Amino acid sequence: MSINSSIKALVSWTALIALVACMQAPGSNLPPVDSTQAASSTPTIVWFLPTETPTLTPIPATLTPTLEQKPNLGDVLLSDDFTKPAVWLLGRFDGGSIALGLNEISLAVSAPEAALASFRQEPTFSNFYYEVTASPNLCVGRDAYGLIVRATSFTDFYAFLLSCDGMVRIERDKASERIPLQDWVPVAGQVTPDIGGTPKLGVWAYGREMRFFVNDVYQFTVVDPAFPRGLIGFYARSAGANAVTVNFSKLEVREISGIPITQTTPSPTSGE
Repeated sequence: MSINSSIKALVSWTALIALVACMQAPGSNLPPVDSTQAASSTPTIVWFLPTETPTLTPIPATLTPTLEQKPNLGDVLLSDDFTKPAVWLLGRFDGGSIALGLNEISLAVSAPEAALASFRQEPTFSNFYYEVTASPNLCVGRDAYGLIVRATSFTDFYAFLLSCDGMVRIERDKASERIPLQDWVPVAGQVTPDIGGTPKLGVWAYGREMRFFVNDVYQFTVVDPAFPRGLIGFYARSAGANAVTVNFSKLEVREISGIPITQTTPSPTSGE
């Protein structure tokens, strides 16, 4: 190699070294390399793709009260087709008349604001379920009809009443004084108490407790010790000057066997 060639090569290497030094010198326009950025630029392998996690709302166990409102019904004690006049109080009275028809008994109130009551002469009952179907023929507004239970005389008894405007009431008649044990309240359930309707009335009685039903729908409970035992019968009353006529049929009385459990028994449900 000639001296000129060596000089040219040395000059080229010197220029290259100066250029590299200028690139690394402070104040260079190139930003320094960030080791953190360099590390983060490495792609991360995701082995399991993220999925939306549902929010789980716990369903608490609930206690649903269950109560048989007519517990411990037993055998039929009495079934009456109204073909035996001797066992019923019948005839004409100041307030109207009571008579037997075709498998039914009819109470016809003719005097203003008068009442009629018919009692079956036997037997007497203490604990029982008493049920009958009523058919009002003349009845409006607060005119009322219903069942007599535990009658000890013509003036001492309980009367379960259904009015023709859809109200129910239980009263204690004692020495001709009417005492409401449950005053008028709207009837619960589907019922047509006026003309054309045939509501089924029922009374469950055990000890001092009496429960009342219309079309098998529970209405209310009354507790009263006045009359623990007595006869059954029917009742009709006019609230004004108009006449009231009601027929009763399909009478049945069933025993209450054993001692009924009357308290509410909770029944757990899972909610599933």
